[in-house]
Amino acid sequence: MCRLHKKIHKGGDTNMLDLWIRVEKLLDAKRITYLEVAQALGVGKTAITTWKQNDRIPRADDLFNLADFLGVSAKWLLTGEQDEEVDHEVQRLLKNDRLMSLMHRLSKADWEQMKAIEAVMAAFRL
Repeated sequence: MCRLHKKIHKGGDTNMLDLWIRVEKLLDAKRITYLEVAQALGVGKTAITTWKQNDRIPRADDLFNLADFLGVSAKWLLTGEQDEEVDHEVQRLLKNDRLMSLMHRLSKADWEQMKAIEAVMAAFRL
């Protein structure tokens, strides 16, 4: 399969992609490791390391899976631009480091733990 080029041409301008900077920021905010990303995408950690070190864009299927795993659009990963249908409130929440940390921790909870957490939240009317 062919790989996407490192540059996107828009109206004659060439914009270098900051894909890996955006990925780094999301991983830091969500406290996710590259190993966890590799496991979620079903690729080896070396594949991600190679993409990052060579400033390569993953194949389209891997890019969409990466975006889905990180909770953003592929368009945002590639360009930093939001899709029009993306809720601005969601984007605001993604920028809240404390909330992202809590969400990451909650994502590791099992069903019983989640029920207990929901009960506590209900008690506080949250």
